[in-house]
Amino acid sequence: MTDLNLTGEQSPDERRPHRGKVPKTESRDDWQTPPSFLDGLRQRWRFALDAACDVDNAVAAVGLTAKRSALSTPWAFANGIRTKNTPPPSMPGAVPAVWCNPPYGYRGALARDFVARGATQARDECGPAGLDLVMLLGATPDVRWFHECALGGPWPCDEVWFTRGRLAFIDPERGEAAGQNTTGSALLVWRAGWRRPGGPFVGSLRKDGVPAGGAW
Repeated sequence: MTDLNLTGEQSPDERRPHRGKVPKTESRDDWQTPPSFLDGLRQRWRFALDAACDVDNAVAAVGLTAKRSALSTPWAFANGIRTKNTPPPSMPGAVPAVWCNPPYGYRGALARDFVARGATQARDECGPAGLDLVMLLGATPDVRWFHECALGGPWPCDEVWFTRGRLAFIDPERGEAAGQNTTGSALLVWRAGWRRPGGPFVGSLRKDGVPAGGAW
């Protein structure tokens, strides 16, 4: 893997989470992924880069913040900044991966843009570097862009995992789980160096980040 080359102070802009220009009536975009869910995912993956974070809430030690937006910056280590996160140890044999829990934006506009961008980055940056891409979204398979960007398009994902029940995302101001999630979640996976023929595998994921069968 490429050595990190991360220097310089972080500007105030880099400390802000990815945010879209959404009306005040829309949900905020800086909810954090439940730690228990991430613990389950770390049984399979070791997250080396967080593609949508601020320096305080990153899932990995290196991240892309609002100033170095993942929508315009290649998802590579050299373009990230060091975050304040020291991730817990991963399981032996965990696969290195890029993590992305993107902002949703007004009517899903930002999520759509991140999925479209993620598909090309999985092909052009993550995959060639030996990194899976793991992306957490609201489960909205009824919208057209979900099919065009995640299940179709030039580089469809290899796996889709739907959560059983709704995840309780963390309010960053209070540090507590909030019960305002109005939909389930979907985990999209683009695997490095492997393409699944005939479309993605579809599975069921518990709220502790482990498949319904009990293990990855």
